[in-house]
Amino acid sequence: MRTIITPEQFAAIPESNIYYPLLKILYHTGLRISEALGLTWDDIDLETGAVSISRQRIQAGYFDTPKTKNKCTDILCGCAASLLFACA
Repeated sequence: MRTIITPEQFAAIPESNIYYPLLKILYHTGLRISEALGLTWDDIDLETGAVSISRQRIQAGYFDTPKTKNKCTDILCGCAASLLFACA
């Protein structure tokens, strides 16, 4: 069962949490955690905010194609793109 958190619940997550950047990306994009863990910097266009989803992490050190058969591109919202840019 999928749980969707409210904006208030997300706001309660401390920014000092080690997983906060990942959680913020997941919250604002709707990516699966395996897709987010499969991202590399080559998949991210910081100028446009586009993210190309071409692999997913299935276990430590092993990657596979995403569940969606076609390679897809998601557009990040401004705050997630800004977060990635700050990490670059």
